[in-house]
Amino acid sequence: MIAKTPPLPEVPVAYIANANLSDGSGFTTILSGDGPVGIWGDDSVVYIALDLPNQRMYWTSENLAGHGQTKSADMVTGNGITVIATSSGAGFSSNRGVALCLPDYSCPADSSTVFANKDFQNNTGRTVNGMK
Repeated sequence: MIAKTPPLPEVPVAYIANANLSDGSGFTTILSGDGPVGIWGDDSVVYIALDLPNQRMYWTSENLAGHGQTKSADMVTGNGITVIATSSGAGFSSNRGVALCLPDYSCPADSSTVFANKDFQNNTGRTVNGMK
């Protein structure tokens, strides 16, 4: 999950974490802070996508100068943060989403709404063919 802490009484802090989807247990922060994760306004939408075979996560945010960015890092440790792309100017929306085309060619049919590949499995072991 990608989120930020509540704004009061402190300044909100962005973070990426994982947890057991069936009951919320095992909550573990992978990355946190404006530098590693990025920032976004209260009206912005951020996206995260997982490349399970390669253990990479990809997400959208903004850098401190207000440029939209897509970043990547190891999805288990948070190591190897890479900026994949940065918008050419401040004020460009980071609300563009993330869609992955994986080696098995499971590209989402509608990249504006589908954020999981066809090999994602829920806690019952059933394959999910798209997650909205």
